[in-house]
This record gives sequence, structure tokens and C-alpha cells, in this order.
Amino acid sequence: MNQDIYTYLHQLQQALQIQQQTILNLEEQVRLLQEELNELKSRPSSSIGKVEYKFDQLKVENLNGTLNIGLNPFSTKGQQIEDFQVDTETLKVNPETETNPDFYQGILQEMHRYLDEEAYSRILHFEQEERTPLDEMYRQMMVDDIKKQMEHRLPYYLSQVQSYEGISSDPDYLRDVIIQAMKQDIDKAFLSFIQHIPGNFRKE
Repeated sequence: MNQDIYTYLHQLQQALQIQQQTILNLEEQVRLLQEELNELKSRPSSSIGKVEYKFDQLKVENLNGTLNIGLNPFSTKGQQIEDFQVDTETLKVNPETETNPDFYQGILQEMHRYLDEEAYSRILHFEQEERTPLDEMYRQMMVDDIKKQMEHRLPYYLSQVQSYEGISSDPDYLRDVIIQAMKQDIDKAFLSFIQHIPGNFRKE
């Protein structure tokens, strides 16, 4: 009988010790969660309203110019974004084409059409490819930032011109070469922005 009581008390003591350890573990988890919550509360919010953002610039070097996509500076620790480069080939085209307004406007119109009609689907494609969903505001910001630069970007391509046999005599082919290069650079800018955007800007 005494042995049974001793065994029972021993088992009860073990159960109490296990419960005590469980309580200590839970208290530690609560403490860690509270610390994380306090840290989140201390971060500045990035809500849309009357807040005036000061944008850093995520830069994609192209030829002698730069495509810039604005990036909100509110990032978490260790998520600083460095400038990076996207290499592009130098276009060799006829310098006389720069003086042709129709040639210039034709390229510009096609690039605006691309940004209005195709760029959004390209951004979604890169989001899926990188498994990085973005909020709608960032998609629109990317397109708007690139669109604002198109008129100033085209001279950078045309400024690289050199005589090139087989192209200078074919303005249509020349136009297609420049447009294709600009589209590729825009896609690279979209992809690079998505690859480098801080995790706290991504859509949950």
C-alpha cells in the first residue's frame, strides 16, 4: 500500500514538473511575441493618404541613361537596396534618323502603347515567376515611373548611333530594332524592381 502511494506521489510530482515547464515555455513565447509586436508598432506605416513620400531610386543603367523606378524608403532592418546594373548592347543606327520627327514620334507612340496595353501583364508574369505578389499601387507606380521617362529615354538610344550597313537604308527595320531594345530594357527594369523590393512591401 505504501509503495502504491509513493508511486502515485512520484508520478504526480513528474506531471507537475512537466506542467511547470510547459507554462515557462508558453510565457517565453508570449514574451517573444510581445517584443515582435512592439517592434512592428514602432515602424513607420506606409499607408496611402496625405503622407508625402520621399522616394529612393532603384536604378537600371541602360546605355548612357537610367531607367528609375521609385521605391518607398520604409524598409525593415537589413533590407537596404543597392544600385544595380542591367547590361544592354549598344545600338548602331544611322544618325540622320534622329532628325526625322515622324521616326522619333513613331517609336515614342509604340512605347506608350506597350506601357498602356502590355506592361501590366508583363509585371504580373514577373510577379508569378519570382513568387512575389505586389499590391496594385506598386504595379501602377512602376508603369507610371517608366512612362514619364520615355520621351527623355529615346535620345539615349539614338545618341549611340553609328553607321551600320544594312540598317541605315531600312528605317522600318531600324525602328523595330530600337523598339525591341527599349521593351527589353523596360522588362528588365520591372523584373529587377520585383527581385529587389523589400519583403514588407509584398502582398500577403
